Amino acid sequence: MIPVAPPPASPTAGLTAPADFVPGFSPEAHTISGMVHGAIEQWLESVDVRGPLLEALGALNDVCQEEGPTGRPVDPAAWSAARRFLMQMPSSWPMPDISVDADNEVALDWDFGWRRGMALSIGPTGRIHYAWTSGSDEAHGAAWVEHDGISPAVAGTLARLSEA
Repeated sequence: MIPVAPPPASPTAGLTAPADFVPGFSPEAHTISGMVHGAIEQWLESVDVRGPLLEALGALNDVCQEEGPTGRPVDPAAWSAARRFLMQMPSSWPMPDISVDADNEVALDWDFGWRRGMALSIGPTGRIHYAWTSGSDEAHGAAWVEHDGISPAVAGTLARLSEA
């Protein structure tokens, strides 16, 4: 009989890995993977948010073409400005209630709970009249629907109110 040498020992023989160890991935890689998954989820939410908003705006336009609150249709330029605003709205903002105000302009309202909310009225020139309240703080002002983003005054206020 020819003697056979035992198989070589594995370089990792006798070593044990912690229970939460995943081979091939560093803790940093797990962090990056989590960030990528979060970004994908946020992107999917933004796709989901704009669709219902634009559908609601379209339905509101259809209903109000016959007769708005004052007996005339919603101004097409106000509807167009509101659509531009909604298309620029960040996905992190919650969905507003959409209606028509007494001037037949498009109204967007956010209710964040007791004494916290913001209301916008978007007119045919793209001018936004807004008011907000947060506890005992209140303010109002005017801004414009911009072509390259939402007015910093409106964006900053909505971001603060939605995070609080």
